[in-house]
This record gives sequence, structure tokens and C-alpha cells, in this order.
Amino acid sequence: GEADTALVIDIIHMLGDRALEETLSQIRDRLVPGGRLILRATVPGGGPRPWMRVLEEFRLRRLGLTPRYRSREALEATIRAAGFQIETVEPSAPASEETWFVAERFAPGEAQP
Repeated sequence: GEADTALVIDIIHMLGDRALEETLSQIRDRLVPGGRLILRATVPGGGPRPWMRVLEEFRLRRLGLTPRYRSREALEATIRAAGFQIETVEPSAPASEETWFVAERFAPGEAQP
């Protein structure tokens, strides 16, 4: 079936670029036209690593995984390429690396703005 909203929260740093592209494409295909993607991801800042990211990196490395953090610009480009129009991008809190991306699915055959 189709859904009107998809939530992707704190997971994409575990996916390589190709896996992320495929995941977003599959989500897009399962959303109704105009459906929303709500995604929260860690977008590293320019300062020292916060303890939450240090802890997550340690946890992933113990599992044999490499974290793949992306810039805001890279995530926006990947989301758009998957067929979404970005509506909002904002941090979870001031000075937070966790960033919310809200995007709308394009209807089939609709031109992207």
C-alpha cells in the first residue's frame, strides 16, 4: 500500500551513498503524490565532535560499521535527486547536529521546481 508520510530518524549515517539513494527511492515509490518524507540526520558542524556523536561512532565501529555523515548540502541534493521537493531544513535545537529535513514527493511526471 501507499503511505502519506515516511519517517526516517537517526539511521542514514549507517548507509552508504548508494544504499541511501535506493532507500529514498523506495520510500518515494511507496508515498502517495504529495506525501511527506520526514528525515532527521546528524549533520556535523565545524567544531569539536559532541559526545553523542563520539558515542555513536564508537558503537558503530564495535559492530564493524563506518559512520557516514553528510553535509546539509549533500543531503539536500540526495533528497531532491530521489524525487522530493524540500520544504524545511532546521536543527533539532540551537547548536545541535541533529537536523530535520521535511520534503514532499513529486507526482509522477511532474516537473521538479
